[in-house]
Amino acid sequence: MRRLLVMLALLGGLCWAQIQIAATQYPEEARIAGLEGTVLVTGTKIARPLGLGLDELAAQTVARYRQENIPADPAETYVVEFTLPEKLSHWHLAGVEFQTPQGVARPTFAQADYPVGPGIGAAAYDEGQLLTVIGRAAAVTLAFDVDERGDPGNFRVVNASEDIWGPQAAMLVRTWRFHPGTRGGIPVVVPCTMSLIWGPADFTSPAVSRQIERIYSPPPQYESALAAVVLLRAEPEYTPEATQARVEGRVVMRVFVDPEGNPADVKVQNTFDLSNGWGPGAALVDNAIAAVKQWHFQPKMLNGNATAYSLTVQTNFQLSGVASTVLDPLVAARTVAKPQIAK
Repeated sequence: MRRLLVMLALLGGLCWAQIQIAATQYPEEARIAGLEGTVLVTGTKIARPLGLGLDELAAQTVARYRQENIPADPAETYVVEFTLPEKLSHWHLAGVEFQTPQGVARPTFAQADYPVGPGIGAAAYDEGQLLTVIGRAAAVTLAFDVDERGDPGNFRVVNASEDIWGPQAAMLVRTWRFHPGTRGGIPVVVPCTMSLIWGPADFTSPAVSRQIERIYSPPPQYESALAAVVLLRAEPEYTPEATQARVEGRVVMRVFVDPEGNPADVKVQNTFDLSNGWGPGAALVDNAIAAVKQWHFQPKMLNGNATAYSLTVQTNFQLSGVASTVLDPLVAARTVAKPQIAK
């Protein structure tokens, strides 16, 4: 019979164990939902729940461990991690809560399909590549309604590690189906909140758990707010040839920033007009790339450590002037210093 590993650790202590359970013990609804995450058990109480039957399984696992090992302080807190190794997907459901009014039976999962591939749209492809390279994950908390037919809709992004991941998570959950909530046997609309993470396909159990911890303990606001601060900025030159030909347009670039805040790579995502991108127009594109490579950003902090990230810069070439703007991530860019660049 196929078996699963449950990771159990003593919070603040020395215990660390891998406990095998039969795959059939994983609650059916939790398996359908693909729910993974961490349950905290203090004594006989659930200090932090996960839901869908995993809380009860965690309590049983801790109780069995205590019986089979040296008696311990009944007030000790155990961390029980649940993952589904057969679910080979970049997406992981890390928490779910139905806001059911009194007298209403909550919805239940009927179908939750996870893509084997990246499972993201083109808009998030560069972000996904960057996260895969640096071994980190994206986190999203979604709020939505499960309607009388069991279909999810009316999505709202409660929180996201980057703006771009909210729509990606909604695109995934939109395909899921539920048995609707009921009151007196009549289907009703029930609000729901979900936490999801997207990370490398080869995430191990501890790696998934660490990302889930970040959902519950996000980095301080002052750290994440530093992501798009431009410390040094250079605007590209308008070449005499482009001025004479009256070439105008926009260049949109994806900028990969290293932990020190320097552009490690600049890629053109799109161009608009610039006289079809040849001759004087091509020179303007090259100038835009060269200018952004001179920029310097305030390093982005994640859990106290400087980390690599990416953002989008748009440069507008107008005969009246040249201006560059940071389009993302979460906070708008603000210029701390704008020294003159020697020509």
